[in-house]
Amino acid sequence: MMQQLMQQQQLMQQAAEPLVSIRAGQMKVEPSTAGKFTITPKPDKGTIVVVKDEQGITKFQWRNRISDAVDSGCDHMVFPGDAKFTWCRTGRPDDRVVLLQFSSRADRRFFFWLQVRVLMPSEESR
Repeated sequence: MMQQLMQQQQLMQQAAEPLVSIRAGQMKVEPSTAGKFTITPKPDKGTIVVVKDEQGITKFQWRNRISDAVDSGCDHMVFPGDAKFTWCRTGRPDDRVVLLQFSSRADRRFFFWLQVRVLMPSEESR
């Protein structure tokens, strides 16, 4: 019974048409000194997707591009004003690291590396 419910939920998640889809890998986060973090890329290829589920709730998900499975560790409901998706300054100009940070809990932060070149706001005027 439980397995059937989980399969139905996975099918519904896959059926939702993405509002946004970006090729991106996940990153491993380790605390460093003075409130900073050391982040390293994980090897799996994936996609960040933002979808609305059948109840109209916005979800931020990371999906493995090979299996199309949603990572249960990165399947988040997002409510207005509760999350920010921002660029991270790494000190290297060609890095494409972004952060999903939740306002309600400071420890809920997720780093990703974009697999495509996207113009940063400061580059758009060039």
